[in-house]
Amino acid sequence: MMRFDKYTLDSLEYDKVKEEVARACYSSGGKRYVERLKPTIDSMIIDDSLSETMEMKEIVQFEEAFPLAQAEKVDLLIDKIKVAGSVLDAEQLKRLADFQQTILALHQYRRDREEKIPRICVYLKQLAPLDDLVLRIDRAIDHGGEIKDSASDHLRRIRADKVNARARILERLNRILDTKSHRGDRQDDIITLREGRYVISIPDSDFDAKAGIVHDRSRSGATLYVEPTAAVELNNKLKRLFIEEKEEIDKILLELTEFARSKLDLLERNWALFAKLDFIHAKGVFAARIDGMMPVIKNEPIINLKAARHPLLLLTTQDKLPVVPADIELGFDYNVLIITGPNTGGKTVAVKTVGLLSLMMQSGLLIPADEKSELGVFEKIFADIGDEQSIELSLSTFSSHISRVTRAIANCDRRSLLLFDEIGAGTDPKEGAALGEAVIDYVADSGARCIVTTHYSALKTIAEENEKVENASFEFDRQTLKPTFRLRRGLPGSSYAIEIAARLGMPKSVVKQAGELVGTQERSLTDLIARLEKQLLDIEEEKAALDKQLEHAAELESSWQLQYDQVRQREKELAQEGYAEAKALVEETKQKLEQLIKELKEDTSAAAIKKSRKTIEELRQELAGKLAPTRKPLSPEEIPDIGDAVWVERLRTEGELVEKFAGGAKGKVRIGKLLYTMELAGLRKLTDDETHRKPPSGVNYEPFKQE
Repeated sequence: MMRFDKYTLDSLEYDKVKEEVARACYSSGGKRYVERLKPTIDSMIIDDSLSETMEMKEIVQFEEAFPLAQAEKVDLLIDKIKVAGSVLDAEQLKRLADFQQTILALHQYRRDREEKIPRICVYLKQLAPLDDLVLRIDRAIDHGGEIKDSASDHLRRIRADKVNARARILERLNRILDTKSHRGDRQDDIITLREGRYVISIPDSDFDAKAGIVHDRSRSGATLYVEPTAAVELNNKLKRLFIEEKEEIDKILLELTEFARSKLDLLERNWALFAKLDFIHAKGVFAARIDGMMPVIKNEPIINLKAARHPLLLLTTQDKLPVVPADIELGFDYNVLIITGPNTGGKTVAVKTVGLLSLMMQSGLLIPADEKSELGVFEKIFADIGDEQSIELSLSTFSSHISRVTRAIANCDRRSLLLFDEIGAGTDPKEGAALGEAVIDYVADSGARCIVTTHYSALKTIAEENEKVENASFEFDRQTLKPTFRLRRGLPGSSYAIEIAARLGMPKSVVKQAGELVGTQERSLTDLIARLEKQLLDIEEEKAALDKQLEHAAELESSWQLQYDQVRQREKELAQEGYAEAKALVEETKQKLEQLIKELKEDTSAAAIKKSRKTIEELRQELAGKLAPTRKPLSPEEIPDIGDAVWVERLRTEGELVEKFAGGAKGKVRIGKLLYTMELAGLRKLTDDETHRKPPSGVNYEPFKQE
């Protein structure tokens, strides 16, 4: 039994994703990796492959360009080298050297990046640059694929001899033409090449058989192309030089090919690594295009997709914002999800998205979803999507559906994912709904994970009776009569066929009659769904408003906390400043007393003692004044009242008096957004000119805003 049959892969558009990846490849080897790409059930292989792709995506988006280059048919060159006695031509050898230049650039790319991209560097370190091969080929062959004169000393001499031989022939032929009797205005006297030999043109009427060898005749027959006897030996020498040149070039190409053959193992390894890196790079490029992320791989067969989007839909939409993301859960509290809603509302896309993203993840491809998404590894995936007939089996649309559904439920288990689009469609609605309900119950009991889309009202009530089944629906805007493509879990949806028909211009009488013909039960269910949708919309709006208020409250709390911390810090600073001043005062007083004691030891007279007593009294009064300074009585204009801006001496900042306590000794002062209880004696009313005084450095007090 195939784990992932061709129909499932085709219906979920898996090959289209592979085509997009293949477009980013630089080599046939990379494309072959893409062709062989298929989902696996080995979680370790999946994790390694996803991690490699994630590293490459980081390179594509944030690092210096990965130094890949076009390397078509390099594998064919290597295959040719494998054949003993085979020789690569100059163009092929040049391509081989260019390939090795790319290998060198890749090998060097790992420098200073082994911590950032450790998995990619594992491949880069295994590459063999083969500098000696590149140097020998570049010394012999130019960029155009031509053999250079410097390829060998012998070739250089041969080509120099060719130049000299050609010059001697042309000189000899020009002399013959100059001495030949002819009119000066004739245009037929020219030197040209025939069969690799230099000849001159002679009118047929002037030809003398003893004069040379005829190599060709003009179309009119009036002109002969003759190799003069005097030039035969010179042409023979030039011909021999051409042969020697070819033999020397063949020798050079053979030597270069043999040298490349001596590196065959390394060339094969380089090509294999290049193809692998090309493949991983293509996956990284594709991931960058679809904003792909690596989901969390779970051992259990669960689906927890957050903000998931269909990758091909992203690529075909110029602006990715209209592609509405969906959150889809399966395999936790329930294992069957029934999705309902209007046509073109997104049901089929949702089913395809779940299936395709599961296939992509199990193929080592990053998925367009939030990085917190979780996906289990499914051993089997079955899909029944589409309405094509099976021509080979002569089956109708309904029969084709049933054949696929039958095969799926006959082979499913708890590690299987089943995707049924419009289950039971294509036959009598009552029988189709009954069959769909039976299939859902069977799958729910089997433990398999299943997503079903339907328009049948009967299937919308299964979740009320079966705890393994959950409803979900795509939202529909009843005001605009258009789908919003937002998926809601826990609530069935209506098809809105009559409403949509009305929007599309169906005659009102037809719409009215259709509404009357809808059965009472169906109409009641539709009305119930509509009421629930309205209630849900109201709840969502209230929740959004509450979330906004909560966010604002959190901002205020954070701001108040900051203000509180700043004021407390200022208090500490003031306390430290006061301690420092007190310490300095004590030290100064101590020094004065020590000096006084020293003077008394030296002079114990009554006058000295009297002077000392006077000095001590002065020190006492000075200390008393500094430690308990008397405040200047406030004038009536300086006494603050509620609402006045005040100067808080203890904190050295401005505030606002907002309350006076009974007794008049204390009150509340607002500083920034905080309230403090303080003695009114420590406050002074500020004048209008003083209210703009800035707070001390390091404290940021914002004016309180009444919310």
